[in-house]
Amino acid sequence: MIFVNKIADKSIYKTALFYVYFYGIEPLSREGESVKQGESLGIIAAEKSNAALPPHVFIQVDSSGVAPQFCLPSESIGWEILCPNPISFLGIESKVSINDEDETLENRRAKVIQQAQEYYYQEPMNLVRGWQQYLISDTGRVYLDAINNVAHIGHSHPKVVEAATKQLKKLNTNARFLYEDNISYAERLLHYFPKSLQVIFYTCTGSEANDLALRLARAYTNQNDILVIDGEYHGNTTAVDEISTNLMDNPTASKSVRPFTHPLIQPNTFRGKYSAETPNVAELYAQDAQDKIHFIQSQERGVAAFISESLLGSGGGVEMPKDYLKKVYEYVHQAGGVCIADEVQIGFGRMGSHFWGFEKEGVVPDIVTLGKPMGNGHPISAVITTQEIADAYRKKYTYFNTFAGNPVSCKIANAVLDVIEEEKLQENALVVGNFLKKELEKLIDLFESVGAVYGHAMYLGVDLITNKNLENLTAKRLYGFQKQ
Repeated sequence: MIFVNKIADKSIYKTALFYVYFYGIEPLSREGESVKQGESLGIIAAEKSNAALPPHVFIQVDSSGVAPQFCLPSESIGWEILCPNPISFLGIESKVSINDEDETLENRRAKVIQQAQEYYYQEPMNLVRGWQQYLISDTGRVYLDAINNVAHIGHSHPKVVEAATKQLKKLNTNARFLYEDNISYAERLLHYFPKSLQVIFYTCTGSEANDLALRLARAYTNQNDILVIDGEYHGNTTAVDEISTNLMDNPTASKSVRPFTHPLIQPNTFRGKYSAETPNVAELYAQDAQDKIHFIQSQERGVAAFISESLLGSGGGVEMPKDYLKKVYEYVHQAGGVCIADEVQIGFGRMGSHFWGFEKEGVVPDIVTLGKPMGNGHPISAVITTQEIADAYRKKYTYFNTFAGNPVSCKIANAVLDVIEEEKLQENALVVGNFLKKELEKLIDLFESVGAVYGHAMYLGVDLITNKNLENLTAKRLYGFQKQ
């Protein structure tokens, strides 16, 4: 703390004695030593990935000597009386706050950004910073980010920031040039896959990855029809929009399914047609895939592909019955189609027990799509497939994507793998996820509104209902994405 006997503006401080707290500074003088005007107090502390707060300098003026560094939002008005804004103390010009209702951030957004591009929450917060598993608003309030499936290794990870910054200073260019980073990362990434899946296509987003996966499947099979699981979302390009049936994300597509899109009954043993106690429940749900295949064939058409997450992320984190995917894969392969595993949301160790969701389900897909976690939110994604499928596509088409697999993206993606391995995030996802799921399951007996807990490891969902008899079920789900 610093004792100041004279101040410039006594209208701000009611006593000539006040305290100033500094955080994020490594002091240059020892405790108890005097600091003269113009002398340096210290230097900004170095970044630490495991620090409780991001690198910053925190300055708090306190006239009481007892004010906490943090407080509950409900107590902030009271503490602000004792801890005035330090702007005058620091000699910084204050920014004029806008009180005009017409000029709030929400209203400004509404004027320039199309409202179909929605945001979370009825009363959204203005976020200005992210750190690890936290998001920080312009009021200084810190939120636990339990919904974000993009910042896979946490917000603002120093290794990702460093990798991006260094590479941006060197080179970022069109993916058609030859450079080592996109080759070395591909080699490293493919080590995580079975031997049959050793060809990579770089894309920029999960939507692009799923779009390309459909093109690969259709080029290989010379068919057009796609099997999907009802309620799933696979992206926002035209092709994947046409096969997505999630009511929340694609209300139009989900209500008017294209003739080449065939939704399968969602294998949800809580809300679905068959409960977990039903004998042969996996086979009963998988039979719907066989029925849809027979219908397609009766129309003198064939199956191009079956696409599914290996854990139904868009469906609320639903784990499918054991062996369900094995049976569906078997039926699809028998019909000449290929199987696509959408790992955009659930991959890269989030399953804890396995690096990929399809591994947990004991299946080997023909095509795998990756997305957001790959670059911790930076736009890099990929499609992994077999040599045979890639060759069939190459005979008909080429693939070009200007910035897919660019040097900066690949450096960031490589840093993400470093962090996952070095910080043992996959192992942590299993331990913490299992603990969290057990704690959530206790709520089922405590609250009438909690119907079921879905998911695995660090991808969980809570099904909120109106009553335990499943009458008038709501469609609401509380998603559980957290830093691993």
